[in-house]
Amino acid sequence: MDTQQFEVIRPKCAGLDVHKKSVVAAVCTSDPVTLTASYKTKTFNTTNPDIATLRDWLLAQDCRDVCMESIGKRLDPHF
Repeated sequence: MDTQQFEVIRPKCAGLDVHKKSVVAAVCTSDPVTLTASYKTKTFNTTNPDIATLRDWLLAQDCRDVCMESIGKRLDPHF
């Protein structure tokens, strides 16, 4: 059986799933030696004060690398 070697590039990062009325944030922390990951998740509303709270939560987790997913509906089917 082949084994692969992995290198942890971002030991701590977050993914944001953006919806119309909420943002779900998941912070992943990876151990660079064992490659085990642990996760913390939290849901925020999309109001300006809650987006600021999301920012503060990410910084409190010492997380500065974030990726985001947002899938919207197309209103014009010909677009």
